Amino acid sequence: MRQFAQGSELRETRVKLCREALIWKELHYPYILTFIGIDQDSFPSTLGMVSPWMEHGTVLKYLDIHGRSTVDKLLFEIAQGLQYLHSRNVVHGDLRGANILISEAWTACLADFGLSALADTTSTLHSTKRAGSLYWMAPELIDPDRFGSKFLRTPASDVYAFGCVCIELYTGRPPFSEVSDVAALFKILNGERAQRPTGTPVMSDTLWQHVTEFWAGNPLIRPSSKVVVQKMLWPTLEPDTEEDGSIQEEDSPKSAEDSEFGLRAYATPISRDDPTDVMSNKGEDVDIVGEPGQDRERSIYNEDSQREYSEVVQLLIEKGTNINVQGGIYTTALYVASEEGLVEVVQLLIENGTDVNARGGNHGTALNTASRKGHLEIVQLLVEKGADVNVRGEDYETALQVASHTGHIELVELLLEKGADVNAQGSPFRGTALHTASREGHVKVVQLLVEKGADVNAQGGLCGTPLQAVSSMGHIEVVKLLVEKGADVNAPGKDIGTALNAASRTGHLEVVQLLVEKGADVNVRGEDYNFNGTALYAASREGHTKVVQLLLEKGADVNAPGGFHGTALHTAALMGHIEVIQLLIEKEADVNAKGGDYGTVLQAASYGSHTEVIQLLVAKGVDVNAQGGRYGTALQAASCMGHIAVVQLLVEKGANVNAQVFKVHGTALQAASQEGHVEIVQLLVEKGADVNAQGGDYGTVLQAASLNGCIEVIQLLVDKGADVNTRGGIYGTALQAASYSGHIGVVQLLVEKGADINARGGHYGTALRAASFQGHVEVIQLLVEKGAVGKTR
Repeated sequence: MRQFAQGSELRETRVKLCREALIWKELHYPYILTFIGIDQDSFPSTLGMVSPWMEHGTVLKYLDIHGRSTVDKLLFEIAQGLQYLHSRNVVHGDLRGANILISEAWTACLADFGLSALADTTSTLHSTKRAGSLYWMAPELIDPDRFGSKFLRTPASDVYAFGCVCIELYTGRPPFSEVSDVAALFKILNGERAQRPTGTPVMSDTLWQHVTEFWAGNPLIRPSSKVVVQKMLWPTLEPDTEEDGSIQEEDSPKSAEDSEFGLRAYATPISRDDPTDVMSNKGEDVDIVGEPGQDRERSIYNEDSQREYSEVVQLLIEKGTNINVQGGIYTTALYVASEEGLVEVVQLLIENGTDVNARGGNHGTALNTASRKGHLEIVQLLVEKGADVNVRGEDYETALQVASHTGHIELVELLLEKGADVNAQGSPFRGTALHTASREGHVKVVQLLVEKGADVNAQGGLCGTPLQAVSSMGHIEVVKLLVEKGADVNAPGKDIGTALNAASRTGHLEVVQLLVEKGADVNVRGEDYNFNGTALYAASREGHTKVVQLLLEKGADVNAPGGFHGTALHTAALMGHIEVIQLLIEKEADVNAKGGDYGTVLQAASYGSHTEVIQLLVAKGVDVNAQGGRYGTALQAASCMGHIAVVQLLVEKGANVNAQVFKVHGTALQAASQEGHVEIVQLLVEKGADVNAQGGDYGTVLQAASLNGCIEVIQLLVDKGADVNTRGGIYGTALQAASYSGHIGVVQLLVEKGADINARGGHYGTALRAASFQGHVEVIQLLVEKGAVGKTR
């Protein structure tokens, strides 16, 4: 059941629930979670939408327990579910592993339409909330301004998220999960994408090629969900090919106009008939705006304006049509005429009394959209007729900020002359006009804004100051200009740190050189665990060897702590940048330094499965048994992640296979067993790992393995002498853990191997109560048949 809390916003809650219910109840498909109904009686303080109980949980849990051999099948099912949603004019809006369940038939099932929106262009029910998860969000959702639209979830953004889900299901983690939200944001906006997954199962060359198409930066060139399904048919079917060998992709977008993801796909559809016939012959009321979901016309102006039928507009006005009627994403005729650059139509509408400050549309007002498009003559007309130059649009930006972003120098000059506030703060992403002009590299606009009093040290947006914004993008001429105008090269920033940190992260060597020459502190740190840490940390993480060398030559502290991963050496080891690592070590970086999420440099390299880095670190004297960090030891990190080559190497180099750490897993064997890595379990046991060692949250190796149901691992452990009745951990015994998770095969095996069926202990007391609590009927029946006694609750 999905619950909606009631209270002071009861009406809004009911509207939201009903909106989702109306969408959901019409969806009937094997790969879509079924809607049962609305429940307002079971819980007095909540409303609920009821769906079938999915005992197998999420696809992520399923893959963790059963392995990833079926990942391609599941992705094909997910793609089919997504295509079905799009065929019913529904955008999922929050596609990720946590919102994909496993049905009773062991198939993928899309769920949680909390961010869904009717994609039907006759509806205004588009989602406008930025509540999705950033790691799966398409670039146009993170920074709508760059794509000339407002925040709007679309089929294209679903396809992007599907590409991320492909990575998530293969690795267990979404793209860029190893960095902070903000770090991921900048990577996505800079056009970076996650690396191809390594390890088992191997992602094929074909699928990897498809994934790169799914998360293309331009939404217009992403395939439709129908094409995605065709691509995901592999390896059972080959794509149809033309005579020249090229892939035939039915329904693949050919242009912005043809694409279902283009702007026109979001506009209100208008009658294609002659507009004069619509009015004079058909007797339609052209002022009426259709209700959401209806296939009726909104306003005839939108289509006529785009066709530049100023004479038709004149005719309609003479017929008494309301010129301020609103409908569709363009909202008014004035808005769409301003966006399309239809000067004569704009002038005609103004002369007939249209509201020049009417709100709505992607960019808020007619003035804002004309400014974005660079229509100087229209901006002049609107301003002369009283358009407010400082009104904020849908994305909290003024006309000046919009014009500055797009680099329209004449517009910027005009707006400033008409009283535009040069230091007005805009979007939380962008800051002031100077921020956005600097980031986009518009030198002349920056020069003009500074001359008109723009504060070169204003804080705003994600980057902090204009200098930090431009430094991250590498526009050297703008950097020079801002520094000459008094920009503080050491101003503290927000998430990206100082200007030097920003330039170092993105590898702009020339900018780094200039900033250092102008007095930038090479050792300044970001606040707390800022993802950049120091400039050296930022450059090392991204593998910018020349920047690292320059910073070291300028006095950067090679062992300075800071950043999420610790020192520069920690983060370079995690990412596997061997040249950077060699350079840092040559400058006396401490290979045994402690700090960061992974505790030690070796643990970071082991987590990342970089064997060459590990060999180098060992040669330089790293302690292979040092403890700390998320996984406790390097061996445990590698064991947990399934990196068998790393485990083999560490053991050969003296790693203690029985080292105990106060972490979730306790020992490396417990970590490998819980994750179901059979080969690593075999290797560790052969190297002397104690199958009955106690520790960690699950008490014993066998209990950890039983919880996640890898029967092959359990059989191996029992064969090697694991005691099936050892007590300890959250679930008390291995049998209780298996019963709680509903692994009937594991329960059967443990009972056959002598597990005490009525052993007491753990969170649920007995195995029978654990199975009952979770509703695992087959397990309950088996336990009772084998002599389990006691209450089930």
